[in-house]
Amino acid sequence: MRPIRIERFYIAFEDQQVEIESDSHDVMDSVRNVFRHMIEPAPKHIVGRLHIYDEDGVYTVTDGSETKATNTSLTAIIDAVRYYAVLMMVGSRSDLLWIHAGAAAHGNGAVVFLGSFGSGKSTLVMNLYRLGWKYLSDDLIPFDPRSGIVYPFPLLPRIREGPGKEIPRECLHKLSRVEVNLSPGMVGKKAVGLRTLVFPNFSLSAPLERKELCKATAVLEILRNALNSKDHNGDTIRHLCNLVKHTQTFQLTFRDGEQAARLFSQ
Repeated sequence: MRPIRIERFYIAFEDQQVEIESDSHDVMDSVRNVFRHMIEPAPKHIVGRLHIYDEDGVYTVTDGSETKATNTSLTAIIDAVRYYAVLMMVGSRSDLLWIHAGAAAHGNGAVVFLGSFGSGKSTLVMNLYRLGWKYLSDDLIPFDPRSGIVYPFPLLPRIREGPGKEIPRECLHKLSRVEVNLSPGMVGKKAVGLRTLVFPNFSLSAPLERKELCKATAVLEILRNALNSKDHNGDTIRHLCNLVKHTQTFQLTFRDGEQAARLFSQ
C-alpha cells in the first residue's frame, strides 16, 4: 500500500498566514488556483490551519479541533476552504475593516468599489486592470479606517457571464462565473492610500451617470458592507467620517464597464 502524501502551503496576508494541508492533489491544485497570488512556500506567523481530507470521494475540512465542512462536491469544498481561510485572516487583523468591495490601484492611490453581489464591482475592477491599473481584489478589501490605507487581497477574480438582458438580482447566483488569469506583474503587492470610493449599480437599461454621494451615506454604506463591523466602535465611525471628508465619493450607474472605468482612469 502506497503511503499517503500530505501536501501543504501557506496563504499570506501581510505577516499572517493560514496553513493549507491535504492528502488530495485535486484539492490542493484547486485551492492553489484560488489563492495563487497570495501563496508563500514557508511558514512565518501562522494564524490558522485548515486540513482537507478525501475519504472515498467525501471531502472534509477541519481546523484541527472541529469539522468545518463535509461535501462530495470538490467545488463546494473549495468554496468552504476559501470562506474559512478568509475568516481566519479577518480574525487575525480585526483592527482593519474587511469590506465587501473590489479595488484597483494606480500610482499611490486606489479606487474602491463597494456593493453587494451583482452591483458590477468585478466588472469595473477588471476594466481598470485592462487599462493598466494594478489589481488589488474583486471581492474583499482590508481597509484601515484610521489611515485610509487599502491593502491588497488578490483572490483569483471570477466574472459572471452576462446574459445580455436584465435579470432579477436573486437570480444572479445562477449565472456561471469565469476565472480571469492575471499577469503577476499587474497584481498589487503593496498597500496604498484611498483615493476614491465608488458605489456602483450595473443596469443595462440606464445611461452612464456618476454623481457625488452624501458623505454620511458613504460612511453608513462602508459599515454595512463590512464583514466585521461588530468588532468596531464609535472611534471607527469618527475615523471614517474624517476620512470621507477628504475622499471623493460617487454613486455610479453604468451598463458599459469599459466606458465607466475610463471615468476614473483619466
